[in-house]
Amino acid sequence: MIREQCNSCQYDLNCSIQSRMGNKYDNTVCEDYEGPINNSDGMFKRVFTYKGRIRRLEFGISYIIYCILYFFVITVIRFVSQPMAMSIMFAYLVMVVGMYLQMIKRCHDIGKSGWWVLVPIFNPFFLLFEKGEDNVNEYGTNPKESYQSQSYVNN
Repeated sequence: MIREQCNSCQYDLNCSIQSRMGNKYDNTVCEDYEGPINNSDGMFKRVFTYKGRIRRLEFGISYIIYCILYFFVITVIRFVSQPMAMSIMFAYLVMVVGMYLQMIKRCHDIGKSGWWVLVPIFNPFFLLFEKGEDNVNEYGTNPKESYQSQSYVNN
């Protein structure tokens, strides 16, 4: 079922101007709402943000890169001096933050809040094999399909 849309911005999820007007869909310009996040614009476009959704493929590639870099960091730290090891550990910390952001976006794809990454069952292997939601959800569009082909469904 397709929900009603704002006539000016063509978006219907949390339209701020329309909600202030009591959801009267008229010709009021809605400039401050960007619409649902378009997740179908390619892989690795927004690595260091928690907003949006990512596919299993992008998450899997991110996890493989993370594992390779982790083993590289562990190996290199053994052979370098203390100041150099500290800078490498800082780079590793940035890498860990990036991986957690990818995990949050993967949780968004399966329809869960990003806080679920703190639950032990939501480990990378679970997130890798869990199928994402087919339609637009509150975190953005389906990254597997083009943005124009998706319909807004009533949850």
